[in-house]
Amino acid sequence: MDKVMLRPASGYAPQDLCRAMNAAFSDYSVPTQLTPSAFDRMMLQRGLNTEVSKVAVARGRIVSFWFMSVRGDQAYLIASGTLPAFRGRGLSTQLAHSVLDDLRASNVSSFHTEVLEHNNVAQRLYARIGMTRVRRLGCCTVSQPMSGPHFDIDLVERKWSDVMAQIADMRDWQPTWQNSDASLAALGTDVMCICATQADQISGYIAVFKKTHTVAQLAVKKSARRKGIGRELLRNALRGAPGAALRFINYADDDPGFSAFLKAHHANSIKGQFDLILRL
Repeated sequence: MDKVMLRPASGYAPQDLCRAMNAAFSDYSVPTQLTPSAFDRMMLQRGLNTEVSKVAVARGRIVSFWFMSVRGDQAYLIASGTLPAFRGRGLSTQLAHSVLDDLRASNVSSFHTEVLEHNNVAQRLYARIGMTRVRRLGCCTVSQPMSGPHFDIDLVERKWSDVMAQIADMRDWQPTWQNSDASLAALGTDVMCICATQADQISGYIAVFKKTHTVAQLAVKKSARRKGIGRELLRNALRGAPGAALRFINYADDDPGFSAFLKAHHANSIKGQFDLILRL
């Protein structure tokens, strides 16, 4: 059996990490094959920390990995995987314990990730290391907004970094890691943020990842709800994605108001995820 060594990911170039991720995900039900630029963008958005991330190496190449992010006292598993030929050897479990030991030694207080609801193998691993479910996360696509009259609302595109401090109290639930304020700020101009304004005050907003037409955040101030603001924001964002649907990834599925809003806009549900946490 090949000798396997655990090492920090910092010793490897981004293209090596991308190659390992593509190889590990090549036989998934929905295979993932990222270009180097798409991999770099994904890791920039989520905040890859190669000093904290670990890889398992055999035959001179990466055969298993845990790609990690740390922000403040919180840590997040961006992606993990093992090449098909090396599965069943407990490599992911070894990497998990090595990473978690380092996080505890660094006084990180919590560890987070998401897992696809049909990925039973990963769910069993996360359960073994003590992770628990926080909430179910919905995913869907929207290509046709709800019909109805247009409202006279001023819509203005703003830089995310200029408005993120003003809109936090509009949300009823916290976005997941990849949709968080810090993740949006990391991508800079790759994020389109449209704000609905009334008397120069923001009453609602939608933030969209331009390259993937994915809605990261959408919220309306409580006092301004049920006035068509959310509908106009969604319509505007759809106009910016000609011929393509908007994707909503990892919204709080237990929010009845938001779920009803998406249903009214003919949302097409796709496989969701579970939001997981481990208190360290």
